[in-house]
Amino acid sequence: MDLPSAISAQITAAVLTLDPEGGLPDRVGRTHSAIPLLADLGGAVLLRADGTILELEWDQESELKPRERAELANTVSLVAGVERYPWLSALLPRRPADAPACASCGGAGSISPSRGSGRVFCGQCGALGWVAVEPAVAADDASHRR
Repeated sequence: MDLPSAISAQITAAVLTLDPEGGLPDRVGRTHSAIPLLADLGGAVLLRADGTILELEWDQESELKPRERAELANTVSLVAGVERYPWLSALLPRRPADAPACASCGGAGSISPSRGSGRVFCGQCGALGWVAVEPAVAADDASHRR
């Protein structure tokens, strides 16, 4: 992931504030020079200052040596990271003027679970609250592809 230099500098500084004795996402982040974006029951997603995405699964080999990715699979991890690091919002995609609110979450980016507290990020819109409008394929173009 390409990062602006200002964001890279903020990530570098934020890594130094992670508690090496804190929760597992912070400890892994400190060890691997990455900020935790999202942690759930399955694992965590972290971001390094060079733009490398780290993914790990709890109680798996990847917990000790996270898998490196060039890009995020979706925007959910980044939206979650913005809650802890608001300056990451500069990395989120801009909502196009014609993008409708997500029908699944009503534009909230998350849904409230039927039981318990908290919320669940919406997978339909990647937690953005909106969906991009797909360009229409002209009928002539579609017939030429057959």
